[in-house]
Amino acid sequence: FKAINILEKHPCDNTVQIEVYNSTGSLFYKAGNYDKALFYWLRVDSLLKAVNYIDKHPVSRLLNNIGLVYYDKALIYYQNAILQAQKVNDDFWINLPKGNIGDILLKRKLLDSAYTLYKDYLKYAYKYTDWGIVVAGHTKIANYFT
Repeated sequence: FKAINILEKHPCDNTVQIEVYNSTGSLFYKAGNYDKALFYWLRVDSLLKAVNYIDKHPVSRLLNNIGLVYYDKALIYYQNAILQAQKVNDDFWINLPKGNIGDILLKRKLLDSAYTLYKDYLKYAYKYTDWGIVVAGHTKIANYFT
């Protein structure tokens, strides 16, 4: 990854570092290399923590993504994603991590709580016409009933 090499040789401001590390993490995630995705996303998280999450970057998406691959601490990252989204009144990102929290609760056999979160997740997926999330929401609810 040439962008990472350039970035390490020529340090620049947080915004560029955040963009490069976040994109790199996303590429690794899509390739199924979750350890490397987590490595780069945690770098972004530490850069954002240094500025107390004030950056214009979509913090909730990052925290949700970390939760997807950081199984031991997933719930903490999902909850933090919701808190950051609440600070900016972002309904979509307040509700999207709820579906992922629902998955955790379902595994823990907290069925009613999982179902409630799945309904919120699905409601906002329809509201924002994010059809990929709509399909995922219906899959989550189907898993609830199986």
